Amino acid sequence: MDIACLLAPHFAIQVELRRRPELTGRSVVLATRQRTVLDASPLAGGVQPGMPLEEAMGRCKGAVVVEADMESYRQAWSDVLDSLEERCIALEDTALGQACMDIKGLDHLYGGRAKVAVLLLNAAPPWLQVQVGLGPNRFTAFIAAGRAGRGSANCAEANAAAFLCDAGVELLPVEWRIKERLMGFGLHTLGQLAAVGLGPMQAEFGPQGKLSWELATGVDRRPLARRVQEQVVSSSFTFDAPTTVLATVLLGADRLLNSAFRHEAVHGRAVRIALFEGAVHDGGLWRRRVAFWPPASDASHASGPVKRALSGVVLPGPLEAMNLTLSGLTSEPGRQGSLFPEVRQRERLREALAQLEALEGHKPIYRLREVEPWSRIPERRMAFAPCDS
Repeated sequence: MDIACLLAPHFAIQVELRRRPELTGRSVVLATRQRTVLDASPLAGGVQPGMPLEEAMGRCKGAVVVEADMESYRQAWSDVLDSLEERCIALEDTALGQACMDIKGLDHLYGGRAKVAVLLLNAAPPWLQVQVGLGPNRFTAFIAAGRAGRGSANCAEANAAAFLCDAGVELLPVEWRIKERLMGFGLHTLGQLAAVGLGPMQAEFGPQGKLSWELATGVDRRPLARRVQEQVVSSSFTFDAPTTVLATVLLGADRLLNSAFRHEAVHGRAVRIALFEGAVHDGGLWRRRVAFWPPASDASHASGPVKRALSGVVLPGPLEAMNLTLSGLTSEPGRQGSLFPEVRQRERLREALAQLEALEGHKPIYRLREVEPWSRIPERRMAFAPCDS
């Protein structure tokens, strides 16, 4: 049992309910800007992450749709990951509310697997009620965590295929459309999927079909991708008295920019993202995200976009304090360009992709690559791959 999975079911929903207690007891659906479901409360029956919002509303007509606040969810999850890294070294940030860890040797260090599981459970705040699963690989540990009770741990059986047999295909880490087609074929459990065989699955669904079949049989060759923490710079400011005057807020924003850009980590570099957060007098939180294009290399270049972004905001109440976080640090934009047009074009494309990744949280552009161009099966000839340059 070398892999542990920490699972916080409906993590984004739990964070949202903690911020907005009035939603407790209601069917809540968190929707992204792309009109897909990020998360849904257990009361929203039949709604799954990745599902188109229109389909989700058709399945749960009385649900309350809330726009997903990714910054809040990422920050809350980052705090949990920081706590986990104090307990183990090899950690993968799999998804919001899900992390996998290599725990090989930790049972000897802490005195048994049970104590390792308790150690991981204590890494998260009590209100999250996380679950921990132990298994021989990532997927088996994930299923074991899903079967554990809130605030408890579960260990997978020695026979991984038998342990996974009754798990639903909706738990597979593949696109929603593939899960939907599998269920349309009458394949609702991993045991049924494993019985189909590798050939038909790969012929019908390509690489994701192969991955699905292997996972259903207890084989998971995916290595842990260790977490890489993004460098950020923060600065805080407290008003003399709570204020709703926009001019005062803008002055506070300028003061934060000057303070943050004086930080040693920003010297000789430029910034893509500025996140302003304000503590509201009644205990609420105000947030505004500003993206710089081209990346801002100093406070004077950042001041204009920030003033334009903040000039039209409606504050939810008097602000007591403000915090600024600069992220997406990159090399200084004034570097020497290439003499060759094709190289300059690739550099501009690489910079544009980096900016899109900073804005969206992932690279939203893909390119088609040949995989098996000789294959008679169209799905196996080409595959989408993230566009890196």
